[in-house]
Amino acid sequence: MRRAFLLLTIVMVSSLSAYAQNTPAWELYGGYQYARTEIGSKINMSGFNVSLQENSASWWGGIIDVSGSYRPVQSTTLAFYTFAGGPQFTYRRSGRLQPFTRIMFGGAHVTGLLLFTPTVNTSTAFALISGGGIDYSWKKFMAFRATGDYVRSYLFEGTQENNFRVSVGVDLRMGRK
Repeated sequence: MRRAFLLLTIVMVSSLSAYAQNTPAWELYGGYQYARTEIGSKINMSGFNVSLQENSASWWGGIIDVSGSYRPVQSTTLAFYTFAGGPQFTYRRSGRLQPFTRIMFGGAHVTGLLLFTPTVNTSTAFALISGGGIDYSWKKFMAFRATGDYVRSYLFEGTQENNFRVSVGVDLRMGRK
């Protein structure tokens, strides 16, 4: 009985190390982003979202995220950027579909004509980004990703509480843990 228990324990521990081999060491994401911001008024914007994630374990890693959204306004373009970092928690045991959640802290920057003013306004402030999404693991080195994030910023000495963004794109996976 002891030998069977010992053998079962060895097999289970060995399978855990094999499972960890399927976790990518790094993930590089790039995609299209749609954002809805409330900077003076509600504005729909389009742009990009890129991130780099280092997976410390099979279920979590550190992520750095940068995004930019744009909208033509009168004779200039309104631009809204975010840059943030934090932890991302991924559930990888569900086969091809891998849901994740994250919280990031960083900054937001906006430039452009706001509130129908004749001058270009600029502001940079703290931002909190929280949300999640799902990866569809197509190959060992590639997944398709869809995300949704709530973005709270403090631009122009005020609070923008109703900003959100959605993004779709490709996640390249490099190395193995």
